[in-house]
Amino acid sequence: MDSLLAPAITRHAKVRRMASAGIGDQQIAILLGVRLNTLKLFFPRELEIGAVIASLRFPTKVSAKPPTNKSTYPYEAPPPGTLIICGPNGQRISN
Repeated sequence: MDSLLAPAITRHAKVRRMASAGIGDQQIAILLGVRLNTLKLFFPRELEIGAVIASLRFPTKVSAKPPTNKSTYPYEAPPPGTLIICGPNGQRISN
């Protein structure tokens, strides 16, 4: 009975290791040769545990909101298709 379960156990461990290394679900599915929905159907717990371990290993710095400092962004964003020419110090030359 153990020999029948061994391949499944090693696949589950492999998915958990890959997810904990920060590999995405789509890449894991490609490496295992299965579809993404099949991976999520049969290995949901391993993907969740691996994602938690990866977030502990590789913390990311996420800002709650982008800076609104006028010195960083002195002008409003131009409409699409607009060309703005700036001088060497960042001043607008044309409107």
